Order: sequence, then structure tokens, then C-alpha cells
Amino acid sequence: MKQVEPKNIIAYLNTKITWLGNRIIFWLPIEEQSGIYLTLNILTESQADYSKWTLFEFAFIGHNEEVSFEDLLAFRKLVSNELIGNKDLSGFYVYWCSEDGGFINWYDEKNRKVIKQNYRFYFTK
Repeated sequence: MKQVEPKNIIAYLNTKITWLGNRIIFWLPIEEQSGIYLTLNILTESQADYSKWTLFEFAFIGHNEEVSFEDLLAFRKLVSNELIGNKDLSGFYVYWCSEDGGFINWYDEKNRKVIKQNYRFYFTK
């Protein structure tokens, strides 16, 4: 059974948005980050014969209180531009990616600004 692997999304984004370095993380970071970073979490997946997809939550997180929502929105736009539409995502079996609903902004438990955006990755059998 094929799936969308978070490590493949991370590797793809790291080749396209090089200034991120190693600040794209699956699940939660183990240590404090020194700059804006991104976490990916799998929300749900469908393995139906007619539609296979994985829904990911991307959280764009400011590393301290000084980071503005505008900075996080710019980061979100960079990621969306790389994932949405007819990009060549075939390296990890994906033939289409779409934003799933609008983004939300909020503050985490450390009062850092966070923007969350869900992305749905459709993949082949």
C-alpha cells in the first residue's frame, strides 16, 4: 500500500525552500528552534479505491513572541506555492495537492504565534 510519507514532503520542501535548513519537522520538535519553523502532522487518510489521500496539518510557528503573523503568512505562501497545483510531486506518489479550507491563526502555550493550514495530498494506487 502506497502512502504519502512525511519525510518525502520534508525532503521536497527542503530542496525548494533552502533557507529553512532543518526546521521542517514531523510531529513536534525535540528541542527549541532558533527561527521560524514548520511542523507536519497527519490528521487522516483515505485508502478508498476511488480516492486515496492524506490530510496533513502544517503549523507555521514563530520561535519567539517577536515573530509577526505577516512573517508566518509569507512563509505559508511560500509553502503553498510549492505544493498547490500542477507541481511535480510524483517523487512521492502525489498527483495533486490542495489547501483544505482556510488557515487559522492562534497562539500556542508559550505565547508564540502559529498559523495552521491543512493540505490534502492525493496519491496513486
